[in-house]
Amino acid sequence: METENMLENWIAPLSLKDFENRYLHQKLFHARSSKNQKIITWENLNTLLNQRSIWSADTLKLYLHMRPLPREKYCVPVSDAQGHAILRPHPPLVQNWISQGASLVLNDIGTLTPELTKMSHTLQTLFGARVQTNLYASMQGMQAFPSHFDLHDVFVFQAEGEKEWRIYAHRVDAPINHPAFNLLTQEHHEQTKGPLLKQLTLKAGDFLYLPRGFYHDALASKGPSLHVTFGVTRPIGLDIVSLLFEEGIHHAALRHYLTPSSLAKDCHALADYISDIMKHPDFVQKAHKLFTVGDACFPYSFPCVKRVSPFKVRGKGLSIEHHSDQFWLVSATTEVPIPPGKEKLVAWILRQDQATFEELTRSHPDVSKETWETVVKDLVQMGILE
Repeated sequence: METENMLENWIAPLSLKDFENRYLHQKLFHARSSKNQKIITWENLNTLLNQRSIWSADTLKLYLHMRPLPREKYCVPVSDAQGHAILRPHPPLVQNWISQGASLVLNDIGTLTPELTKMSHTLQTLFGARVQTNLYASMQGMQAFPSHFDLHDVFVFQAEGEKEWRIYAHRVDAPINHPAFNLLTQEHHEQTKGPLLKQLTLKAGDFLYLPRGFYHDALASKGPSLHVTFGVTRPIGLDIVSLLFEEGIHHAALRHYLTPSSLAKDCHALADYISDIMKHPDFVQKAHKLFTVGDACFPYSFPCVKRVSPFKVRGKGLSIEHHSDQFWLVSATTEVPIPPGKEKLVAWILRQDQATFEELTRSHPDVSKETWETVVKDLVQMGILE
């Protein structure tokens, strides 16, 4: 599989299966490469930076003495194509600060080059995860950030130069993006990180995997350093809780008032009810959607774009009614039962004049493609769609 091989080239001679079994989410891993495999070069970086319209104070940041530089120090107000005033990084100012020791950070660059896109897609596909891709460039002897831990697993690819990484003994257990973890003071970090666990020097072509929660810092140790990190975040139990809340809105038993006198009994009954919801195959299928990473890497293919004809909806005069514990599709002369769970899909279709299959599936992302195909087939046979 091509996506697997791209990561395996960096972790060799370790296999992907061994990496997952022995290191993923468990402990750090460092691979020193003998291959000249660069995910980005200084020349690539300059090409990207010269596309000035894609950069803003949010996507291009500078850090000096381990603190973020105020955007007003390196950005200037300009007008965009619509005449709106925006702050945009100004190359002379950016380079002036870098000459004084500032480090450059580029955020959200996962689709800006073919190599970055492929690796981002590789990690998304392999781990069913959201991926945040950032680039870091520092001059010799410069350290962009103080000791800290990350809220996601970090896949580090050293592209140019060398960087010295210090990993500390203490690991925070499963931190997430919440004030309880991301608003801790630097004093707290320094007191908590523990003694030095390992010191590594990454050279061009090296790979480092750091599970979330490990305290670390890094220093450009020999000449200018350029590396890319892919922050990988997989679904967690709290995502299931959020999904359960949205599902629970449609269950009257979870919308009823509670009373203090029977609260213990109610809690036990609700626990059993929620347990049944979570064990239901439909809910498990919706939970699997949490591992669907979307179409961020779906490639454009101009001029070879397939023409798609939308379905025409002939649903005027139809309505959906509920009686006898069943939803029905009702016309002036007849009524047809709607399979359980499909009523919201039929209702959405009836509100349209026309729609493509792509629009149908996007209207309810939690519904499988197979379910939509069944609904469309039935409505075509009934003459409601053509």
